[in-house]
Amino acid sequence: MSRRFAALLESASCQPGSRPHHMLSVIDVAILAIIALSGLIGALRGLIRELLSLVVWVASFAMMFAFSSRLASLVPETVFGSPGARLTVSALALFGGTFLVGIAFGWVLRQLFAGRVRSMIDRILGFLFGLVRGLVLVSLLVLLGHLQPEMRLEPWWQSSRLLPYFDLAAREIHKRLPEHLATHFSI
Repeated sequence: MSRRFAALLESASCQPGSRPHHMLSVIDVAILAIIALSGLIGALRGLIRELLSLVVWVASFAMMFAFSSRLASLVPETVFGSPGARLTVSALALFGGTFLVGIAFGWVLRQLFAGRVRSMIDRILGFLFGLVRGLVLVSLLVLLGHLQPEMRLEPWWQSSRLLPYFDLAAREIHKRLPEHLATHFSI
């Protein structure tokens, strides 16, 4: 038996329930899985399709934020009595409508180029885009974890080897949030 393997066995059997310092926790494995899955989806879809998808999401949110107040003012009070309900329905309608138009546009583009095989470069760039998207997604999830300050005291959070890096990214995102949103996070 090699010395390295013996040392691994010895460190793995230190204490019941403990894990060696070089092993990943369950949350670390979940983080890596999210990033890897996002990269895989990016590779399967390719950069062009991923960028089109990003444009559709951004356009949907932009339409929702830009025009939901105006649309809400056009909804009769007899349909929705509450101003909050009118605003919510208007925002959802604008987001959903823009998203559906974007999906339809993407479908038309895919049909136009259906006979062409996507290049390996498109898939590799899609994979890299997916990895970056996964990193951003995990950072946003960690930021959401700061809505509950006691979550950072949980053993799974404390034992993670990867969460501190994403916590740094979450803090950078937090610095750029509008003040009315930033106050909700305990960072």
